[in-house]
Amino acid sequence: MTKRRAGMTMGGPLKETAYRCSMAYMEETLHQSTPPAPKKDTEERILAALAYLGILFLIPMLVRKDSEFCKYHVRQGIVLFAIDVILSFGFLHAWVGAVLSFTMFIVSIIAVVRTLQGVKWELPLVGKYAQKITL
Repeated sequence: MTKRRAGMTMGGPLKETAYRCSMAYMEETLHQSTPPAPKKDTEERILAALAYLGILFLIPMLVRKDSEFCKYHVRQGIVLFAIDVILSFGFLHAWVGAVLSFTMFIVSIIAVVRTLQGVKWELPLVGKYAQKITL
């Protein structure tokens, strides 16, 4: 009887469900949704990631004028920088400004990581406006 129960717990649909809940399955699907960028454009990805670090958006804007990947991230970096400058003037209460600044910091970190992965990630809420900027 115990052999039969052991066989039932690891067979058929139950085995498939266990696999879908495993870390291996999650990692596999994560890599399917974001393909790794080619190795040849590592420098371009690093330069594009600089666009999300404040005034450093000027570096990829001036160095890689012909790269569509860099232009995409520079546009978004300009919007993030403008929002950060507006928040730094302190038009809001101190604690609201601090929460918004922290949120901007987190969004910048996510954008840098996604850019280094070679993904064109659109910023939430403001990404559509960033693409209207002409460089």
